[in-house]
Amino acid sequence: MTQILRFVAYACAAYLVLLAAVWWFQRRLVYFPMGTPPPAARVLPGAQELTFETQDGLQLGAWFVPPAQAAPGAAPKAAIVVCNGNAGSRADRALLAAAL
Repeated sequence: MTQILRFVAYACAAYLVLLAAVWWFQRRLVYFPMGTPPPAARVLPGAQELTFETQDGLQLGAWFVPPAQAAPGAAPKAAIVVCNGNAGSRADRALLAAAL
């Protein structure tokens, strides 16, 4: 009986250490930012680099991909915004941008 209690105590202690480690490193476990993406034109032909500044001074990078078959002088009828979420970079969504 003592061995069973000892095993349960060790298992509970290991579980608590695991929970503490997950809590301590939670930001690193959730967000997997990649480095700076490659230049837009290298990934998507015709793509342009854009930068937006938020009210608090944060610089947000983006790529603009103009429509492939727009009539001369005609304004595009729609815009699509694709966000890469918390992992990877916009370069990972290049195939989606090319398809759209």
